[in-house]
Amino acid sequence: INLSAGMAGRDATLLCELQGHSGDINCCSWSPLDQTLCSCSGDKSLRLWSLPDGRPIPPSPLPAHSYYINTCAFSPAGDLLATASSDTTLKLWSTASWTCIGTLCGHDGSVRHCSFSMDGNLLASAASDDAVKVWEVGSLRCIATLTKHDSSVTCCGFAPNGWLLASAGSSGDLIFFNVFSKRSLVKLLGHDLGVNSLQIAPPTATDATPTSPAGNEQLTMVTGGNDNMVRLWSVTVVGKSVSVCQLAELATHTGPVYSCNFSPDGSMLVSGSADKTVAIWDMGTLTVLCRLNAHARYVTHCSFSPDGRHIATASNDRTIKLWTVNSTAPLPEPQEQSPPTDGPSTDTESSLIAGEGCEVEVEAVCRWLEAVRQAQSEGKQLHSDDMRAGQPTPVLRAKDRVHSNCCRKQTMNSVVVELKEKHIHHCT
Repeated sequence: INLSAGMAGRDATLLCELQGHSGDINCCSWSPLDQTLCSCSGDKSLRLWSLPDGRPIPPSPLPAHSYYINTCAFSPAGDLLATASSDTTLKLWSTASWTCIGTLCGHDGSVRHCSFSMDGNLLASAASDDAVKVWEVGSLRCIATLTKHDSSVTCCGFAPNGWLLASAGSSGDLIFFNVFSKRSLVKLLGHDLGVNSLQIAPPTATDATPTSPAGNEQLTMVTGGNDNMVRLWSVTVVGKSVSVCQLAELATHTGPVYSCNFSPDGSMLVSGSADKTVAIWDMGTLTVLCRLNAHARYVTHCSFSPDGRHIATASNDRTIKLWTVNSTAPLPEPQEQSPPTDGPSTDTESSLIAGEGCEVEVEAVCRWLEAVRQAQSEGKQLHSDDMRAGQPTPVLRAKDRVHSNCCRKQTMNSVVVELKEKHIHHCT
């Protein structure tokens, strides 16, 4: 996730309203293959919609379960749809024929949520029996039952690496599992009144995360809770070890947050609440770009289309609304930088992001750190003009900016480690 640039001038306008379900709509999911939206409801059915006109697609309505359907999710390849129901089962559907190709049984309670791994080989399910199960999609076999939660599990999601799974529940706990070793790696309080939604951001072409040693990752996760809050988390993966730190708390809703999801390029975040509103957030400034009075009742789900140009919102008012994300002000075009004729290299391996989109050489950061050290040893204060010395003041990468004092020391240490890895010894 790139937290460096703002998205000023964004808003959203209503494109169309979809009606047809006779019960609360609990979730909707975008097909990655085409302009198809699938919705699921307390009326036990699935409905398919053609976008952007909102036309129903046969075989809608599709009777799918014997009780409420809580979640529907397309596989990353778009060839499968998974549904989870209060009848304790999950079903897999072929999107080519819209026939059920398998029913997954094993939970002892309502299945609240399901999520595919990024390669589509695994499916995780969260249920009110306090358990998370991991299923092998090809064989329809349960390969892991994870039982570290002490209350109903409400949501789950895979990290891009495919082996790390985050889950959360009504007790407010967040737990990270290695699905292959079946071990819990981290457990912490996410929201003290319970967690309703989570997503680990997928990698994007604009992600500002630097190249890491093999197996190491820096991830961003979002959660929404019954405390009316949206929270962002930094998830650091080193080998098979995981550490988690809260980055920010986003407050705009006046009711529980039932859904939150990143845009495909990571520049925005959308959240939906029991206060009947939807908020679109700028991930560069962590501010609300626009707030939509979206529905007459609770907003149960909201998510971006695969191209990031539309948002679907679902509600207990039995409607789905499609919104077009607009830009009322042109976004700045990235400026090409001419390669220098001399001096240190300016490629990404030897530069750090500094301030508003500027780049500062690692050597410049080292000189700055050395000046800070020298000033401290002499009991002097180093002013901003001294720090600049003809260059922008170096700061941490925007993606590493933190909103909690407990993270600051850890973040600076990570910068020092990176400098050491680049064999810059004179600034350590």
